[in-house]
Amino acid sequence: MADRVAAGVARKTELLSVESQLAHDEANLIRIESDREIARLRLSLLLGGVPLKPIVEEEARDAFLPPDELTLAAFASREDLKALERQKNAAKERVRMEEASWSPTLSFVGNLYAHREGANKDVDWDTLLEAEFNLFEGGATQTRIAKAGSQLRQSDLALRAKYLDVELEVKEAYAHWKTLADIIAALEIEVASTAESHQLLLEEYRQGLATNLEVQVAQNALLAAQLNLEHEKLERKIASYNLQFAIGERE
Repeated sequence: MADRVAAGVARKTELLSVESQLAHDEANLIRIESDREIARLRLSLLLGGVPLKPIVEEEARDAFLPPDELTLAAFASREDLKALERQKNAAKERVRMEEASWSPTLSFVGNLYAHREGANKDVDWDTLLEAEFNLFEGGATQTRIAKAGSQLRQSDLALRAKYLDVELEVKEAYAHWKTLADIIAALEIEVASTAESHQLLLEEYRQGLATNLEVQVAQNALLAAQLNLEHEKLERKIASYNLQFAIGERE
């Protein structure tokens, strides 16, 4: 552009506009590089000072089953649901054990002797059979049963609530992932249109039919559209990972 101004083909204002945009881009680049170094430092400190290795980017999934099937898969694989199931089963066993306190308790002890002296020297073995009946601790037993039953109901409610939370989490994650796919499709059309418009303005600029400012505006529009597209692609990748977390494929 400086050469075009010197040759009298372009105006001074066009050169100033290009220089302003260049300074703006350089400032953005410096800020982004600084932010990256700060992020690397924070990540290294969070990892205990471990030197950072290059991050290998994983491919996100581009297809999932319908949300109802994903919900069933989450029910089968989510570890938090399994943990609540185990808590509920333990609470059931606690109720059963406390209810068993009403039943008599029998104990049997047998002894076998290799050698004895005294009056029992001819006795080689003996046994002791004891029976205990819950006659005077009915109130305490009933209290323990009621407490165990309350804990069972709490465990059951927590499990049901968790199932609802998981279903909602899966369906929300799926809806977000699917919506981003539609947004990306629309943005790809926008990028294609702005790219074609920018190319046409470049041709007109070479023929002297368009100004540098018009080309710069078109270029900025193209870069903005491309940036939006890449941002939404990244968001969709994150949404894909979140959906995999929701159905228990990732931990």
